[in-house]
Amino acid sequence: MTLEQLRIFLEVAKQLHFTRAAEELYITQPAVSAAVQSLETYFGVKLFHRIGRHIEITDAGILLQTEAKDILDRVKLMERGLRELNDLQRGELKLGSSLTIGNYWLPAKISQFQEQYPNRNPVGMFAIFISYRNHGKVVPKFFAVFLVINGFNKTFFVILNGCF
Repeated sequence: MTLEQLRIFLEVAKQLHFTRAAEELYITQPAVSAAVQSLETYFGVKLFHRIGRHIEITDAGILLQTEAKDILDRVKLMERGLRELNDLQRGELKLGSSLTIGNYWLPAKISQFQEQYPNRNPVGMFAIFISYRNHGKVVPKFFAVFLVINGFNKTFFVILNGCF
């Protein structure tokens, strides 16, 4: 079973006619018949009653029609989500830098990002630790956090008293 077979099946179910479905899909009528036949073989059920040149959808066909619509809708949502993620229209912006870069260089870059991607709301938090070694142990001495929220920035400094 393929997504293409499901698309073909849905068009046949909509048109209730193999040739009209083929015309709508810009494929040959034998390709439409083969796709439907493959689905019938795969599931082991008849999806349509064939009465001369007229067809009627079976109960199994109605069930597949409902499920196939849901599957193809989910595939469309997945494709759109992945496309948005790839085009930076969705996702999370995570940045890290030193305090100097965060104070002087990064705000302009975040503003440029906001101009290029106006639907994004970048929030960044940048931290720097300053520590020293005491008998081989690293002892934290100073911690700074730089926040960027919608182009505004604020720096917080926290002095640590050896506790972490």
